Amino acid sequence: MGDRPHDRDGDAVSDAHWMVQKLMKEPTLIDEAYSQLCKQLTNNPTQESVKRGWGLFSVLAASIRPTKSLYPSLLNFVESHASAEKAPVIIVNAASYTRAKLTRVFQIGPRRSVPSLQEINLVLVSMSLRVTLLSPSVPIALTNWFANASSICTVITSAALRSAPQYLESVLSRSC
Repeated sequence: MGDRPHDRDGDAVSDAHWMVQKLMKEPTLIDEAYSQLCKQLTNNPTQESVKRGWGLFSVLAASIRPTKSLYPSLLNFVESHASAEKAPVIIVNAASYTRAKLTRVFQIGPRRSVPSLQEINLVLVSMSLRVTLLSPSVPIALTNWFANASSICTVITSAALRSAPQYLESVLSRSC
C-alpha cells in the first residue's frame, strides 16, 4: 500500500488495476488478498497507507467477490470501521462506501472482466473529498481521495474561478 518500494512504478490506480488483474487470473488468492488488506488496515499508524488501503479495498469490493465463508467477516470488519465513533470522518466514509460495494458484489456477483484504469479511477473519485465553497450558491468542488493540501487548494481555486470569481479572493486568503 505504498509503504515499501516495489518493482512496478505506478500510482494508486495502476497498482489497483494490477492487483485486480492478478486476482482475476488466480481466484484462489482472492480471500488471501482481502485478509491481507484487513490486516494492513488494522491499527496502521501511517495515514497515507490507510488511505491507499481503503482505496484498494473499495476497488476490490467493486470488482471481485470473496467466498461465502469470508464474506461475513469482511462485512463485519468494514461495518466496524463505518460505525466507529472515534475514527476520522474520511475513514468512516471510505468504509461506508466499501460496505456498499462489497454488499453489491456479493449479491450480484463479480465482474467478468478486469475494470479499466478509468473505471478504477472512478471508484477512487467516488470516495472523493467534497469541499463546499463559501456560499451555498457556489458548487461543490470534488477532489481525489489521494489529494494533498496543495491539490485541494488548486481544485477549490479552479472551481471558484469558474463559478464565482467574486469568491476567489476569499478562498485564496484562507491559506491556499
